[in-house]
Parts: sequence; structure tokens; C-alpha cells
Amino acid sequence: MLSWEGGHSSSAWLERSVEVMRALEELGYTGSELARMTLRIWHRVMSAINVEIASKGKSGQIASDDLEKLTPDTRERVLRLHQVSGREDFYEDLMEFEVSSMIDTIRRQK
Repeated sequence: MLSWEGGHSSSAWLERSVEVMRALEELGYTGSELARMTLRIWHRVMSAINVEIASKGKSGQIASDDLEKLTPDTRERVLRLHQVSGREDFYEDLMEFEVSSMIDTIRRQK
């Protein structure tokens, strides 16, 4: 289900994240639809956490010589992404945005 480094699981994560299932049940999800939606949410949250962990201590910026190889349009777009992703609060902001987007999507699907 949720495991890392050779199959370790976190009972604390499972106990805490069962709240996701309760909320989905309140929205009317049941059976395999409930399981699928729960796993979707868990995977998205864990993916975001893993990206943040992998990015810690790395600049995440493209090298200047590689940036110069891009077309002006692509370069401008990449630089805009770098402005946002370089902020100190980027990951907290991104997680808040991601969770809000998931909630909106789930509500629309029901």
C-alpha cells in the first residue's frame, strides 16, 4: 500500500490518513471506488513529499549553458517556473494548492 525502502510501512501514517477514507465515505464513495480514490490521494501526497525530499539541498535550476540552448519562448517559460519554485515557501504553497485541487476534483466527481 504505502511502503518505502524495501517494504517498510508506517502504521502512524495509515492511522492518520484513514481520515481521508472517512471524508470520502461522507461524500458517498464506497467499495472499490472508495479504495481507488483513497489510493489516488495517498499516492499524490506521497509523490509530492518524495519530490520535496529529493529536491532538498539542490538548486533545481537549469545550468546557464543549457538555458541558452533553449528557444527564447521556452527559456522565458522556464525562468518563470524557476521564479516560483525558487521561493522559500514553494513546497508548502504547492502542497496547499495540490490538496485544494484534489478536494475540488473529488467534489466535482461526486
